[in-house]
Formats: sequence, structure tokens, C-alpha cells
Amino acid sequence: MSGLLLSRVLVGIGKGVSPSAATDLIARSTPLEERSRAVAFVFGGLSVGSVMGLLLAPPLIQNLGWESVFYIFGLLGVAW
Repeated sequence: MSGLLLSRVLVGIGKGVSPSAATDLIARSTPLEERSRAVAFVFGGLSVGSVMGLLLAPPLIQNLGWESVFYIFGLLGVAW
């Protein structure tokens, strides 16, 4: 149980700094006139991805098993 708790804490730390790191990366690598579009694209994509994941995971689990969600979404992430 302590290993699970530790891994959850580490995930929380990583997810806590992700939005700030993404915004900083966009600010450093995107021209000023395109920054708002880049930020909207990144954070809009995160929201759309979360919704799509919630909609697609149940049918995948029913038809292919729970492991399929990790394989399919993982491959989509690598392809992206």
C-alpha cells in the first residue's frame, strides 16, 4: 500500500507542474501573436482528450478487456 501511495504522490507532483511547464514552453517557443492560439490548442486538446477517453473507454473495456484501454490510448499518445 505504501508503494501505491508513493506512486500517487509522484503522479500528483508531475501533474501539478504540467500546466505551468506547458505554458512556459509555449511562451518560449511561440511568437507573441500566436501564443493565445497555441495555449488554446494545448489546453483545449487536454479537455477534449479527457472527454473522449471517458466516452471511449467503456465500450473498449466491454469488447476488448480493460487492458485494451491502456494499449490503444498509449499508442494514440505515441502516434500524436
